[in-house]
Amino acid sequence: MNLWIFHLFNVRNERHFSLNRHFFDNKAAFIVSALLILFQLAVTYVPFLSEALGLYPIEAFYWLFPIGLGLIVFIVVEIEKYLTHHVFKRK
Repeated sequence: MNLWIFHLFNVRNERHFSLNRHFFDNKAAFIVSALLILFQLAVTYVPFLSEALGLYPIEAFYWLFPIGLGLIVFIVVEIEKYLTHHVFKRK
């Protein structure tokens, strides 16, 4: 799930960096991200939801793995945008 949230912020602009002065302009992206995080936490930690889906609570430490992977994907896509932008700029 975390990968999708990071990717959501990457694809808001295909050619320019995601972390720019317009980053906070799209309120819907932040609302959707907050809802996804809340749903994920609910199905992981609310007993009847986690039992219905066959999930079990995990320690906070294990959330670092998907968050870290999401950050890596975010950075790789931003590097790709940088390289693509410079290649198109030269032509």
